[in-house]
Amino acid sequence: MEAFVSNRLVALLAAVSRGTAEATIIELFDTFELRPEESTLAKVIALKDRIAGIGLRVTPDFERGELDSIRRVQFLERQLIPEKTARSELRRREAVDLELKSSLLFDHKRAANDPNARPSDLRSDGVLHSCLKTVAAFLTSGGGVLYVGADDCGVILGLEFDFRCMTDKPERQNSDGWELTLRDYVKSRFKEGESINDYLNCQIMCLDDKLVARVEVASRKKLSFLKGKDGFVLFRRQGNRTEEVKIDQVEEFIESRLRKIS
Repeated sequence: MEAFVSNRLVALLAAVSRGTAEATIIELFDTFELRPEESTLAKVIALKDRIAGIGLRVTPDFERGELDSIRRVQFLERQLIPEKTARSELRRREAVDLELKSSLLFDHKRAANDPNARPSDLRSDGVLHSCLKTVAAFLTSGGGVLYVGADDCGVILGLEFDFRCMTDKPERQNSDGWELTLRDYVKSRFKEGESINDYLNCQIMCLDDKLVARVEVASRKKLSFLKGKDGFVLFRRQGNRTEEVKIDQVEEFIESRLRKIS
């Protein structure tokens, strides 16, 4: 039994390293070999100590959700990606697990066609929806990395364009304000958006004297639905493209996901 539990802990740590670790508090009781005869409160307290003791954390934290709520298990200290890695990913351009977007909100095409347009006129819901579709597809298709502030060829354009149109408050026209804006939209546009924010790690870095966001999206066992014009929609990655999962494709898609998870 002891070897079996140790193997479960090793498997959990391996999943944490891959960014795919999910578990309920009840499952973690077993993984960390907490005694069944202990009270639930005692086990939760012990689990907090064990989790922190090996440099891990759970999101949402212990104060939110139920014992059977699915939580992400991550390293306590977030791993920052070095510039060399970012530039290497940008040179790859786009793949099944990598997508590049010029902006979160700013309509570069309209700006090029209308140099006199006001910043508020260059805020595009279509541009925003395109970014959020990529996030939705990564959630259901094994995870991935979304760069915002770089075009399809990997040329750095910068988040500063978004700063101009995302708010009229100067104190929020910065990288912190940009991430808050992204997370506000995730929360409001996704079903269970608050929980989905736990699956996003955002790192904003300076490349070529311009800011670019690297949004790492973890794989999620539960299906993740994005709000569309006619209700919530399911998306997936097919090659380097994001595709809607049509009604007649849902059953096959779910079966395919289950085979990969198992």
